[in-house]
Amino acid sequence: MAYVIQNAALAGAQPIAVADTTQRHTLGTVVSAVDPTYGAGEFIYLQGAATTAVGSWVTYYEDDWTTALLAADAVGRVAVAMSANVASSYGWYQIKGKAVGKALTGYADNAAVYATATAGSVDDAVVAGDLVMNALGASAVGTPSTGLAEFEIDRPYTLDGKVTNDYMVSLDIADGSAEAVYYLVCPHAGTISKIWTVIDGAVSTADITITAAVGVTAVTNGVVTIATASSAAGDIDSATPTAANTVTAGQAVNFTVTGGGAGGSPRIHLVMVVSR
Repeated sequence: MAYVIQNAALAGAQPIAVADTTQRHTLGTVVSAVDPTYGAGEFIYLQGAATTAVGSWVTYYEDDWTTALLAADAVGRVAVAMSANVASSYGWYQIKGKAVGKALTGYADNAAVYATATAGSVDDAVVAGDLVMNALGASAVGTPSTGLAEFEIDRPYTLDGKVTNDYMVSLDIADGSAEAVYYLVCPHAGTISKIWTVIDGAVSTADITITAAVGVTAVTNGVVTIATASSAAGDIDSATPTAANTVTAGQAVNFTVTGGGAGGSPRIHLVMVVSR
């Protein structure tokens, strides 16, 4: 990449792709620059962090303009390193435009961007809370070179799930004693994070179990048990799935209802929460 800074006031500025042990500009300075291949972008001047490489994803902090390699559970503004800007150095990081960043094996074109346990690299595997907002894959990993992919970014950030893009889908089961399979469709990709139920009357003679599955694979810890003992209208039960709970857009989730005894158990209202 050969970005040329467009700000006339920064004539003779530190080049975009160069790290320097001397601070050449005010930390937090933002400039526009143009590359003949990747077009226009915006870049911010920050302090480096150990093991930063070209394409490393970082979080940065406005109180002191320091950086840290992006990792799972991070919170903060996100940028992509334009140089090997290690500790005690200063350099530019891309915050807008078409960027080239580090990605794990298997990263797909047009995929969402998630922080990972591999510091500085991202992936498209859905992990609740680790979505990098305002970032989207623009190539598969390997383009433009090994271990890198192209991305479209617009001042990205991550919140570790403090604010989520959760959505909910629901169904009504008319008779909890009628053993059957029910289905919901997921409008967006994500991870099933919670299943809630509420009943509108007492369970007759036997506990009711509702088992969630994606296709033929049961969701780990995806079973809701509605006990008959002391049951009454308004009772709430839940399950918190922990694995085998990833869904794609348009995919069906099925719920197998068993138990409840005879004589017409109560209507069950079910809500499934999917985290993106």
